[in-house]
Amino acid sequence: MTNNRRSMPRHLRDHLDQGHHIPGILQLNPNQGVGETINERVLIWHASSEDDYQDMLIYLPLSLHSDS
Repeated sequence: MTNNRRSMPRHLRDHLDQGHHIPGILQLNPNQGVGETINERVLIWHASSEDDYQDMLIYLPLSLHSDS
């Protein structure tokens, strides 16, 4: 997980270009509350297998919804 939206995509691209791999990075949304972020992580954990996000940078939230 990271909140580094500025340079993380570039660092990941450089890392992958060198032939390395990562299990995946979740990019936090600064406008999302702590509870929402935790709920997203739990959803991802329950709905994903170990390698679903390999070498990917995923922006949270995964789903956009309204409480109204």
